[in-house]
Amino acid sequence: PNDTGDKIGLKIFAIRAGSLFDKISIKENDIIVQVNSTVLEAAQGFALYQAFLDEKEITLRVLRGGEPRMINITIK
Repeated sequence: PNDTGDKIGLKIFAIRAGSLFDKISIKENDIIVQVNSTVLEAAQGFALYQAFLDEKEITLRVLRGGEPRMINITIK
């Protein structure tokens, strides 16, 4: 949680084969905590969607099994 008590991150579940998250190697139960320079709070899930619409280069900071990972994505 941050100083205001909000939960940080967006937990991912129910990924379908062939979906966008599947294609970018997001796994079941990953927690996306940052999209580019935006730290995600539970209420900001839309920031992730907006990044995929607006950006050509996206860096996701993800917690997988409690371990931090970086996923770099190039939109063509």
